[in-house]
Amino acid sequence: INPKFIEAAYGAGVSCSAVGEYQRAIDWFNKTIELAPKYQDAYISRGISYARLNMLQEAIDSTLEALKLNPENIKAQINLAAFLEKNGNLEHAEQILIKVLSTCPEEARANHNLGVIYEKLGRLSKAIEHYTIASKSNPLNKRWNIDLENAIRKK
Repeated sequence: INPKFIEAAYGAGVSCSAVGEYQRAIDWFNKTIELAPKYQDAYISRGISYARLNMLQEAIDSTLEALKLNPENIKAQINLAAFLEKNGNLEHAEQILIKVLSTCPEEARANHNLGVIYEKLGRLSKAIEHYTIASKSNPLNKRWNIDLENAIRKK
Protein backbone atom coordinates (compact mmCIF):
# COMPACT_ATOMS: atom_id res chain seq x y z
CA ILE A 1 0.00 0.00 0.00
CA ASN A 2 1.34 3.36 -1.00
CA PRO A 3 1.91 5.46 2.17
CA LYS A 4 0.55 8.47 0.26
CA PHE A 5 -2.88 6.77 0.15
CA ILE A 6 -2.80 6.32 3.91
CA GLU A 7 -1.83 9.95 4.51
CA ALA A 8 -4.46 11.14 2.02
CA ALA A 9 -7.20 9.18 3.79
CA TYR A 10 -6.08 10.45 7.19
CA GLY A 11 -5.81 14.02 5.88
CA ALA A 12 -9.33 13.80 4.45
CA GLY A 13 -10.57 12.73 7.89
CA VAL A 14 -8.80 15.63 9.57
CA SER A 15 -10.23 18.06 6.99
CA CYS A 16 -13.77 16.76 7.47
CA SER A 17 -13.41 17.00 11.23
CA ALA A 18 -12.12 20.57 10.98
CA VAL A 19 -15.33 21.66 9.26
CA GLY A 20 -17.65 19.74 11.58
CA GLU A 21 -18.39 16.82 9.26
CA TYR A 22 -17.67 14.26 11.95
CA GLN A 23 -19.42 11.25 10.41
CA ARG A 24 -17.50 11.73 7.16
CA ALA A 25 -14.34 12.14 9.21
CA ILE A 26 -15.05 8.83 10.96
CA ASP A 27 -15.50 7.16 7.57
CA TRP A 28 -12.07 8.46 6.46
CA PHE A 29 -10.42 7.44 9.72
CA ASN A 30 -11.95 3.97 9.31
CA LYS A 31 -10.46 3.82 5.80
CA THR A 32 -7.08 4.88 7.20
CA ILE A 33 -7.28 2.12 9.82
CA GLU A 34 -8.26 -0.40 7.15
CA LEU A 35 -5.16 0.59 5.15
CA ALA A 36 -2.84 0.89 8.17
CA PRO A 37 -4.18 -0.91 11.28
CA LYS A 38 -1.33 0.41 13.46
CA TYR A 39 -1.91 4.11 12.66
CA GLN A 40 -2.47 5.41 16.21
CA ASP A 41 -3.50 8.93 15.24
CA ALA A 42 -6.36 7.55 13.14
CA TYR A 43 -7.82 5.82 16.22
CA ILE A 44 -7.31 8.93 18.34
CA SER A 45 -8.86 11.25 15.75
CA ARG A 46 -11.75 8.85 15.18
CA GLY A 47 -12.36 8.88 18.94
CA ILE A 48 -12.49 12.67 18.96
CA SER A 49 -14.96 12.67 16.07
CA TYR A 50 -17.16 10.14 17.86
CA ALA A 51 -17.07 12.32 20.97
CA ARG A 52 -18.14 15.36 18.94
CA LEU A 53 -21.19 13.33 17.87
CA ASN A 54 -21.77 12.47 21.54
CA MET A 55 -21.07 8.81 20.79
CA LEU A 56 -19.01 8.46 23.96
CA GLN A 57 -18.74 4.67 24.15
CA GLU A 58 -17.44 4.58 20.57
CA ALA A 59 -15.00 7.39 21.43
CA ILE A 60 -13.78 5.40 24.44
CA ASP A 61 -13.45 2.19 22.40
CA SER A 62 -11.51 3.89 19.59
CA THR A 63 -9.14 5.53 22.06
CA LEU A 64 -8.59 2.21 23.84
CA GLU A 65 -7.57 0.75 20.47
CA ALA A 66 -4.93 3.48 20.14
CA LEU A 67 -3.70 2.70 23.65
CA LYS A 68 -3.39 -1.00 22.77
CA LEU A 69 -0.90 0.09 20.11
CA ASN A 70 0.97 2.40 22.51
CA PRO A 71 -0.09 2.37 26.18
CA GLU A 72 2.17 5.37 26.91
CA ASN A 73 0.51 7.71 24.40
CA ILE A 74 -0.20 10.81 26.53
CA LYS A 75 -2.66 12.37 24.07
CA ALA A 76 -4.71 9.16 23.96
CA GLN A 77 -4.67 8.86 27.75
CA ILE A 78 -5.88 12.44 28.20
CA ASN A 79 -8.58 11.97 25.56
CA LEU A 80 -9.72 8.72 27.18
CA ALA A 81 -9.99 10.47 30.54
CA ALA A 82 -12.02 13.29 28.95
CA PHE A 83 -14.43 10.82 27.31
CA LEU A 84 -14.79 8.85 30.55
CA GLU A 85 -15.45 12.07 32.48
CA LYS A 86 -18.15 13.10 29.99
CA ASN A 87 -19.61 9.60 30.28
CA GLY A 88 -19.85 10.00 34.08
CA ASN A 89 -16.93 7.76 35.06
CA LEU A 90 -15.12 10.39 37.12
CA GLU A 91 -13.08 7.99 39.24
CA HIS A 92 -11.55 6.14 36.29
CA ALA A 93 -10.84 9.44 34.50
CA GLU A 94 -9.19 10.77 37.67
CA GLN A 95 -6.93 7.70 37.90
CA ILE A 96 -5.77 8.08 34.31
CA LEU A 97 -4.98 11.78 34.73
CA ILE A 98 -3.11 11.20 37.99
CA LYS A 99 -0.99 8.62 36.12
CA VAL A 100 -0.32 11.09 33.28
CA LEU A 101 0.67 13.80 35.76
CA SER A 102 3.00 11.42 37.61
CA THR A 103 5.21 11.41 34.50
CA CYS A 104 4.34 14.87 33.08
CA PRO A 105 3.37 17.05 36.08
CA GLU A 106 3.09 20.28 34.06
CA GLU A 107 0.89 18.81 31.29
CA ALA A 108 -1.64 21.62 30.89
CA ARG A 109 -4.62 19.73 29.47
CA ALA A 110 -4.30 16.91 32.02
CA ASN A 111 -4.17 19.46 34.85
CA HIS A 112 -7.20 21.33 33.54
CA ASN A 113 -9.23 18.16 33.04
CA LEU A 114 -8.32 16.92 36.51
CA GLY A 115 -9.47 20.29 37.84
CA VAL A 116 -12.83 19.77 36.11
CA ILE A 117 -13.18 16.36 37.75
CA TYR A 118 -12.26 17.67 41.19
CA GLU A 119 -14.72 20.53 40.80
CA LYS A 120 -17.48 18.05 39.91
CA LEU A 121 -16.53 15.99 42.97
CA GLY A 122 -16.75 19.12 45.16
CA ARG A 123 -13.01 19.11 45.91
CA LEU A 124 -12.52 22.80 45.14
CA SER A 125 -9.04 23.19 46.65
CA LYS A 126 -7.71 20.40 44.41
CA ALA A 127 -9.61 21.84 41.43
CA ILE A 128 -8.06 25.28 41.98
CA GLU A 129 -4.59 23.72 42.32
CA HIS A 130 -4.87 21.97 38.95
CA TYR A 131 -6.62 24.87 37.19
CA THR A 132 -3.78 27.13 38.36
CA ILE A 133 -1.11 24.87 36.90
CA ALA A 134 -3.03 24.65 33.62
CA SER A 135 -3.56 28.41 33.45
CA LYS A 136 0.11 29.14 34.13
CA SER A 137 1.08 26.73 31.35
CA ASN A 138 -1.35 28.31 28.92
CA PRO A 139 -2.32 31.82 30.14
CA LEU A 140 -4.05 32.72 26.85
CA ASN A 141 -6.67 29.98 27.24
CA LYS A 142 -9.66 32.07 28.34
CA ARG A 143 -11.84 29.07 29.19
CA TRP A 144 -9.26 27.71 31.60
CA ASN A 145 -8.89 31.10 33.28
CA ILE A 146 -12.68 31.36 33.62
CA ASP A 147 -12.82 27.85 35.13
CA LEU A 148 -10.15 28.90 37.65
CA GLU A 149 -12.01 32.12 38.54
CA ASN A 150 -15.32 30.27 38.94
CA ALA A 151 -13.76 27.63 41.22
CA ILE A 152 -12.21 30.36 43.38
CA ARG A 153 -15.59 32.13 43.62
CA LYS A 154 -17.31 28.87 44.66
CA LYS A 155 -14.81 28.29 47.41
